[in-house]
Amino acid sequence: RFPIPTMRFYSHFTYVPMDVEKMREASQYLLGEHDFKSFCGANAQVKTTVREIQDIQISKEQDMITIQVRGNGFLYNMVRILVGTLMEVGAGAYPPAHIKEY
Repeated sequence: RFPIPTMRFYSHFTYVPMDVEKMREASQYLLGEHDFKSFCGANAQVKTTVREIQDIQISKEQDMITIQVRGNGFLYNMVRILVGTLMEVGAGAYPPAHIKEY
């Protein structure tokens, strides 16, 4: 297996059951070009916070959920915050449509 320079892998453990279907539904609101200012860390120093997310794949195999995000660029901590928000939806803290409010 060869490393893919554009891919990074991180893992997070949770004991809270995740509703993957709700996570998938919420992810659809993130697709396309949007201002992702709410999804970047406070230290982001960029001219514009507009980015395009082209695809989000959420899959589950046994107890592991994999989230792959493809876009034209990412802000500081953007994917980490985005995935954390999807996890909150999956845990039932928010409905999927809550993503639109960001």
